[in-house]
Amino acid sequence: MRCYIVDPEKKEIVEAEHNGDYREIYEIIGNGCHAFDVVRFGESDAAFIDDEGLLKANQSTAMWKVPSVHPIAGRAVILGTDRSGESCAPANDIGFYRGIVTFESMEASMLRESLMPSGFGKMVIRDLDTGAVLFEEDTLKGLKDDAGAN
Repeated sequence: MRCYIVDPEKKEIVEAEHNGDYREIYEIIGNGCHAFDVVRFGESDAAFIDDEGLLKANQSTAMWKVPSVHPIAGRAVILGTDRSGESCAPANDIGFYRGIVTFESMEASMLRESLMPSGFGKMVIRDLDTGAVLFEEDTLKGLKDDAGAN
């Protein structure tokens, strides 16, 4: 059956064939995966991910993310599920996933997830690999606006 493989190391999502055997999911995920978890995409599709992906010393620092889900380490297999819960081809086309998945380094992800504005000045979060600005906010803006209203 058709499936999609999310590969954050290569920063790509490709179409592949899955034989329907859950053990093949371990092989596709790789990196010694022996337990997977599932991230649901609505009612029909799910990404099978390494349940211990962040715990492995040899895990790549490449990650991937979709809206409303914490960043995920390592490769994933996207499959659909039918009404009885059995795996089937994904309901969404590959373009849908290419449109919502973003790739980032673990360092950038950790910075974005853990840094919170202190309430003063300007907060800038940069990608450690490229130096690109990922997020920028003037944390005094609300205070300036409130002060001007008096």
